[in-house]
Amino acid sequence: MSGWAAIFNNTNFALTVQSEALARFQEQIASGQRVIRASDDPGAAHRIMYLKAFARNLESYERNLGTVESNLEQVTSCLTAVTESLSLAREKLTRAVNGTFSAQQRAGFAGEIETAIQMILMVANRKHAGQYLFGGSKISTVPYVATYDSAGRVVSVTYNGGTQDLPVPVAPGVEYSGVVVAEDMFKLDNPTGVVFLGQTGAAAGTGTSTIEGDVSLEVSRETVYGDTGGTNVAEGDSADTSDTIRGDHTLTIDTNAKTIKLDDGTAVSYDGVPSPTDFMIQNASGDVAYVDVSNITPDIGTVDVTITGRGLLSIDGGLSTHQTDYTDTNLAVSHSQTGLMLYVNTTGITQCGTEPVNKALPYDMFVDLIAIRDNLLNSDGALSVAEQNEELVDGLNRLEGLLSAVTNGEITVGSKLQAVGATIRYMLEDLSASSLQESSQLQDLDLTEAVVQLARTQTLYEMILASSSRLLNLSLLDYI
Repeated sequence: MSGWAAIFNNTNFALTVQSEALARFQEQIASGQRVIRASDDPGAAHRIMYLKAFARNLESYERNLGTVESNLEQVTSCLTAVTESLSLAREKLTRAVNGTFSAQQRAGFAGEIETAIQMILMVANRKHAGQYLFGGSKISTVPYVATYDSAGRVVSVTYNGGTQDLPVPVAPGVEYSGVVVAEDMFKLDNPTGVVFLGQTGAAAGTGTSTIEGDVSLEVSRETVYGDTGGTNVAEGDSADTSDTIRGDHTLTIDTNAKTIKLDDGTAVSYDGVPSPTDFMIQNASGDVAYVDVSNITPDIGTVDVTITGRGLLSIDGGLSTHQTDYTDTNLAVSHSQTGLMLYVNTTGITQCGTEPVNKALPYDMFVDLIAIRDNLLNSDGALSVAEQNEELVDGLNRLEGLLSAVTNGEITVGSKLQAVGATIRYMLEDLSASSLQESSQLQDLDLTEAVVQLARTQTLYEMILASSSRLLNLSLLDYI
């Protein structure tokens, strides 16, 4: 009996295995998926789950991106409205300054300025999707609160918004804010009076600069060689444009071994180099100096030579220059012809070039507009006609600064909007497509192969059934 029992058990096991395989293939063909549960392919299942989780995260990024993009579009629209209001105010003020108008006519202009104040105040307190757009991180707080007089005119405006923006993740490792800090755009506290707009790293010193309007600060450099000890080493052809050393450094020249090194850098051979008049050497910190080694005196031993990298600053087109060792925090750079002065902090200078510098007046959007309106009204008669005109001219200058600031803000927001709407969205779409494609490759079924496997399994199942039927039907009569 044990032989028949073994045959039965083996046959039953084989039929069970093939039956499960048939069921699995049929389920895969019906669903179109190769991996339905983790046991089908643990490694692939783990990767598929990761890709699906990543895709869900991308959906969150896309929602954030949509919110940021929508907010920035609203901010752009608001800033355009502010620009239009300021432009209209400038037009009215220009007429008031350049023409001869009665007190009643100037009061009419004051009414136009008041309208601009009210409109800008409304825009600055704009909400979108339940959030204030111009209050920075305080998205639930009204950014600006105004105080009015008995005539309904705005007499003061207080900023209650946040001082930081509110960045949100819009892509892996990328954050953008859909709100802005209005104070950064509508107000400038500028004790130095100058703004540096270039990329050299030069910044405003602590002194009060006397330059007027726009000035170009030219930043160049030079490398000065001390006593060469008879070696005849000199600065290379590219030294003034390509050296990066700042302050004092040491060249160590071994004339016997024909090697040279900068500070603690590696000693390198200068014998037979392709460009002996412009040989580049480097210290351990990455500072570079270009050296002329073409005339180095041979066989006089090891000599240390001090070289100094200095910056040269000029605001008169190079007619005069002012030296710095990059430690000056308040270097006075004067114009040789006008005597005007620009105070410069040189500690952050990283490259040569032309640095546009603008003499920017401190401004405050609402304070300045209210002052312009009040000067136009001159209700208490405290200002003479001459004094009133002088104040209005000053107000016109401040209005120009306000317009420039808001225009720059529009450009900044527009750049963010372009990056969000094009670059980042494209990156998310690409990541999403790649993850979906990989997940599909891992999970989707190769239908042709599955059908072949199903047919093969079905044939094997039928063969087992036929074989077991013949074995189980044997009797003693089959052996007589």
